[in-house]
Amino acid sequence: ALAKAHAEKPDDRVAAVAYAKALRSAGKQRESLAILDRLPDAASKPLLVERGLLALEIGDTAKARQLLLTAGPESDKDWRLLSALGVAEASSGNQAKAQSYFKKALQVSPNNPVVQNNLALSYILDKKVAEGEALLKAAARQGEGKPKVGQNLALAAGLTKTPGTVAE
Repeated sequence: ALAKAHAEKPDDRVAAVAYAKALRSAGKQRESLAILDRLPDAASKPLLVERGLLALEIGDTAKARQLLLTAGPESDKDWRLLSALGVAEASSGNQAKAQSYFKKALQVSPNNPVVQNNLALSYILDKKVAEGEALLKAAARQGEGKPKVGQNLALAAGLTKTPGTVAE
């Protein structure tokens, strides 16, 4: 029904967004992004953020970074946007810039376990394993125990105890 509604009125933002959400939920992120990219108001801030998040999900970090920067993160109070920019920077190997975005996201949403997890992984990639492990422990204490936090904490703990790793 959503596909039909969108096909009948491809410029209808409500129908397009509903269809894009359904596609995303079905694991069809590329198709979802294509729908949002074609909207007449694709450059509006909410759509820039959603398009950027989708681009990250499909691994197109360059597009994600461009979309999220266009959305205007420097004065933004959206932790998702700041964290997503951090992920894009971390994926590109720019850990210092990634960490600055994650820290800004934590200012907006203190103790957010998702952001703490992302910052911790960036620390680990930056060979700051002890800092990453401490942050993952803090994220795990939040009680919103996402499985990834526990898995990443086990990874960090293993890195600090294994000879020949980045933690030496």
